[in-house]
Amino acid sequence: MFPSVREQRFNEMEYALPAEAGPACFAAIRALVRDRFPDVQWPVEYRTLAADDVWLSPAYGRPTVTISVHEDAARPYEALFREAEAVFVAHDGRPHWGKVHWREAADLAPSFPHWEHFWRLRAETDPDGVFLNDHLRAVGGC
Repeated sequence: MFPSVREQRFNEMEYALPAEAGPACFAAIRALVRDRFPDVQWPVEYRTLAADDVWLSPAYGRPTVTISVHEDAARPYEALFREAEAVFVAHDGRPHWGKVHWREAADLAPSFPHWEHFWRLRAETDPDGVFLNDHLRAVGGC
């Protein structure tokens, strides 16, 4: 456990990976930050999670490692996060739904075995899209 108080605002990207891919992905992210973004002053975080059975959970069906990168909110973050996202995707990563990512339905669906089931049930339960917003439409392909 690494509890910390963060009074400085920041942007964050977090991806969940199969546990066995964690060390290699972490090494690639470490090299990316060291070699391409040496001015980043925020830690790279690494956590482990048990597998779960929630269809769109980033930990669905597999022991999981999460890795997150951060950047000060006053500094540009997009270049770092886009390059980090490519590393995460190459290691079968699934994004944290509440943090920065640029993935959409077409490239997310293969990562989630029950993707189609979930979105079909969503449409049946909310046929008028009352609970959708622009982000969910893009992510879900609605």
